[in-house]
Amino acid sequence: MRQLQRITTGSSLLLVLAAAGLGCGGDDPNAYVGPPRVAVTGTVTLGGQPLESGTLKMIPEDESLRKVTAQIQAGTFTISEPNGPNVGTYRVEISSAQPTGETKTDSSGETFEVLKEVIQSQYNENSELSAEIKKGDNVLKFELTE
Repeated sequence: MRQLQRITTGSSLLLVLAAAGLGCGGDDPNAYVGPPRVAVTGTVTLGGQPLESGTLKMIPEDESLRKVTAQIQAGTFTISEPNGPNVGTYRVEISSAQPTGETKTDSSGETFEVLKEVIQSQYNENSELSAEIKKGDNVLKFELTE
């Protein structure tokens, strides 16, 4: 009985190792498998001026697609194809937390800078912004009011 158990355990281990070796194809076991991704570039202005810094989030209407985040610097953002969104419709959230000049101390005694969201909620948590992402070039432009 003990010998049969060893054979079964050994056979199971061998099957697991063989299956892991097969993977999903290609040499990279972490390679993306799914709908094609596309590159996206764009600009963001606030009150007619390039947004100094911030974050752009793209949340797909189709929940099976992936969410995408990009950093905004000097009013521009770029998302490369390997990290880009899939083709589809997205709700877009833009946020920019800026220093207030104040500092606070937490319970552990560590001091931190107080930040304030400078973008209205209609562009982030209650966003009314959207983007249709298509195959090919995707250049987006978001003109936010203060």
